[in-house]
Amino acid sequence: MARELGEELSNVSYQYADPAHGSITQTVKGVQDQIQGIIPQIQMYQNIVDQQQKMLMAKYATMEATLGTLKNQSSALASQLAKLG
Repeated sequence: MARELGEELSNVSYQYADPAHGSITQTVKGVQDQIQGIIPQIQMYQNIVDQQQKMLMAKYATMEATLGTLKNQSSALASQLAKLG
């Protein structure tokens, strides 16, 4: 009986751990396949994020330049008003 139990345990563990067709191997392969399927999506979204970042940085630079111009105009107007008053 102990021998039969040992053989059965060996058979069951081989079904799970068989490097070619075992359940664990198949599960790992399935997860790896899912990961490989997700990688192109991640790359696509990364490209979208990179494009949006470039666009936002360009907008920010434009706003900073506009703000500098407005500050200069404000100073010039304040100076002219001071001369009038």
